[in-house]
Amino acid sequence: MIEALFEIGAAAKPAAARLIHMLETDVENLRGRSWCASALPEIGAEPELAVPALARALAEDGSEEVRAVAVLSLEKYGLAAARRGAVFTLMEALSDPHWKVRGNAACALPEMGADAEMALSKLAGALRDEAPYVRGCAAEALGELGLRARSLVHEIEALLDDEDDHVRRRAEQALQRLREPASPAGVPRE
Repeated sequence: MIEALFEIGAAAKPAAARLIHMLETDVENLRGRSWCASALPEIGAEPELAVPALARALAEDGSEEVRAVAVLSLEKYGLAAARRGAVFTLMEALSDPHWKVRGNAACALPEMGADAEMALSKLAGALRDEAPYVRGCAAEALGELGLRARSLVHEIEALLDDEDDHVRRRAEQALQRLREPASPAGVPRE
């Protein structure tokens, strides 16, 4: 049923409250909770209802899969999630026991807009994470944060010698972005 709502998209918006209820109470159904978390932004659930439920799932759910999907959904809500305090939840998720949750959280932070600046020191710590996925995501996030992250160029440069090819590529891309001249406000970079 949940997969069908996901596929229906915005027309399934009236089911948002039911999905949130299932996300929070259907403890025996890991796959169902994951689908609920994933479906909320896809059906256009109102951020004031969905973001707190996703933040609770990220902070409290015992399943790393549900937590990882909750991060991806918070990322899709972007600034609407940031206005509801999701940055703090994502910052905490950078310390999650599971590498996928930590990496997803790092990648999601730039979508929180200027509020993501609060996470710079946490992202700098994630550059030294044991998991290559997390290190790469942290480098990418810092590159996306641009000017606000320029003070961390040396930490990102250290990843140019990383044992993982993917991490090195992401570090190179981040450094390119950080070294680009800033564009005037409102003018996109080419």
